[in-house]
Amino acid sequence: MKLVFQVYKGILLRLLLVESFVLQIFAAVNVTDYLIFRNSRQAIADLANVLNSKNSLIQSEGAFTNSGTFSEGAKF
Repeated sequence: MKLVFQVYKGILLRLLLVESFVLQIFAAVNVTDYLIFRNSRQAIADLANVLNSKNSLIQSEGAFTNSGTFSEGAKF
């Protein structure tokens, strides 16, 4: 009976350590993934804002011809 308990205790301890490490790795990967996802969304939003502001600036500069009348749009 003592031998069975020692084997069971060894397996239980090994299982506890493996589960602990797997849980820590899983948590670290998920936190890293969340941070990357959040930062990439912010970077994309910032880039879209910059492009929209540049686009509207180009359109407003090219909207008027030399005669001062409104044209159909900027030609690129």
